[in-house]
Amino acid sequence: MMTPLADQRGTCPHLSAVLAENRSLLANIHVYPRYSAAIKRGAAWVNPPAITGTPDLELPPEPSCVDCGYFRRLAVCLHCATVACSNHGHLAHHLGTAGHMFAWDIEYGAVYCAGCRDYVYDDRFVPQQLPLTKNDAALLKTFSSSPPLCGGLRGLKNMGATCYLNVVLQSLIHNPYIRDYFLRDMHSAPACGAETCIACEFDGIVSHVFSGDTVPHVPHTFLRALWTARREIAASGQHDSHECFISVMNALHTALAGEDKPGRGGASANRACPCPIHSTFGGTLHSRLTCPSCGHVAAAEDPFLDISLDLKGTEAHAVINTWTPRASATANAYSSSSPQLATLGGPGATKVTLAQCLSKFTAVEQVQYTCGQCKTDVLGRKQMTIAGLPNSLCLQLKRFEVTATSSTKIETPVSVPFVLAMGSYLTERQHRSSPTAMYTLYSVIHHKGQLNTGHYTVYIYNRGHWFRIDDDKVTRVDEDEAAGTNAYMCFYSKRPTAEMPLYPNGTSSVK
Repeated sequence: MMTPLADQRGTCPHLSAVLAENRSLLANIHVYPRYSAAIKRGAAWVNPPAITGTPDLELPPEPSCVDCGYFRRLAVCLHCATVACSNHGHLAHHLGTAGHMFAWDIEYGAVYCAGCRDYVYDDRFVPQQLPLTKNDAALLKTFSSSPPLCGGLRGLKNMGATCYLNVVLQSLIHNPYIRDYFLRDMHSAPACGAETCIACEFDGIVSHVFSGDTVPHVPHTFLRALWTARREIAASGQHDSHECFISVMNALHTALAGEDKPGRGGASANRACPCPIHSTFGGTLHSRLTCPSCGHVAAAEDPFLDISLDLKGTEAHAVINTWTPRASATANAYSSSSPQLATLGGPGATKVTLAQCLSKFTAVEQVQYTCGQCKTDVLGRKQMTIAGLPNSLCLQLKRFEVTATSSTKIETPVSVPFVLAMGSYLTERQHRSSPTAMYTLYSVIHHKGQLNTGHYTVYIYNRGHWFRIDDDKVTRVDEDEAAGTNAYMCFYSKRPTAEMPLYPNGTSSVK
């Protein structure tokens, strides 16, 4: 039960009791909000003179964690002014070993109570309204103005045919789960210790993009780290952005999970892997092969980080109409007049929909094989479905056919929906109407030209608008252009629902 003092001044009875006994803390209580403000804006900090009858209050002008030297998510102990980071448990360790109860979170300007194991409120820590200096007034005017429409968007310099890398980086930076993981400092460069770490380099890019600076960033250190980690892409010149995506996924998984198991594209998409790559993009495919002779069913499940969809066969099927998408799949194939689809088409080309590509991927096909049960050579029925949906879905359209002597691009225009229902492609029927099977488009990679001489651009959905990012140039566009005919890779994220966590933990996907 709270004391009357706690009821009047704040939410924590422990803090009220300590302030009643600790004259020094009570006398300097107004200093901590001013300290946070000075540190966050990079201003020089000078400790105030000691109040008569109390010891000097010595807060460090450039705070860093006393244990690891980390400079983010710091808190200062209200009892002894020791600075420790809260991300790596050093703050809790200090409070526990020293027997201290309270700390001041420098970044958020809040009091943490070890007794309550939570942040608490006390109105005595509310900063006093002091007269603004001329410099403070100028800063207030600058930082209180409305943010620009392109806030959080920043171009990346082309370092010589590296557009294939820039579009992949932009698609990952603006993935809500990957973005939040790195902005929350879940990977700490000071605590990492690796001489060359691609996760540290990616963390630096995320920080630069969301710093508010609009000058194009040059990701040269990330490219060097990628070439060091993945030799298959370590060469100058144009590369396939899908191959680059898989290489970046493998490299980040290795850096963040500490291992690289075999799987699709060389990386394990095992949903038990706790790394943010597999927690975000990792799903499960279910294959079912039925013998027409004895009825034996051979089933298997395989992990995936992305799904590659055929265009060549889909275009032919769309022309002669020899197969029909399931009813819920057809709901994705909106007409071209729908505001949810771009107006697509091209001279002499047959338009197909993304839903038709997915329905062909999960359609029943006949395969010649020897049944393991009856040992008979038969023409079996095989079907691929999705047993586990990822939190973010990457779909690649197979536009390139490469042989030993040539490469051909399939120019089939594809209608890309901004809202995608994946329920009809699931293995378990009871989950097909689940709201967690609904996805929203947030990034589309386009390709123009041929494989070795073409150019990649990416369209990003940000703050209710679509933007085209062509290397270092960022331009606002309409949604029809974003989902245009040249789509090569589409990135979807689950539509937010009340039961979905901010960051995936491997259990929030539909099974």
